[in-house]
Amino acid sequence: MNKRQIERQIERTKKHIADYEARKDDLSVHGYWSLGYYQGKLTAMEDALDDIEEAELIATHEIAEKIFA
Repeated sequence: MNKRQIERQIERTKKHIADYEARKDDLSVHGYWSLGYYQGKLTAMEDALDDIEEAELIATHEIAEKIFA
């Protein structure tokens, strides 16, 4: 997955979470499981996006060091 795909997945997952949160009073055990699943998925995707952005920053910094060295 690239950065854009992860960002799109994050937005869709946030919509799922909002939907489950809106129906929280009516959720069954399985509904709570699904809510937890999407919350965990969101965390994992945000971590992956952070890693990609950090790698991009490091690569940009290394390139700048080579250019201006």
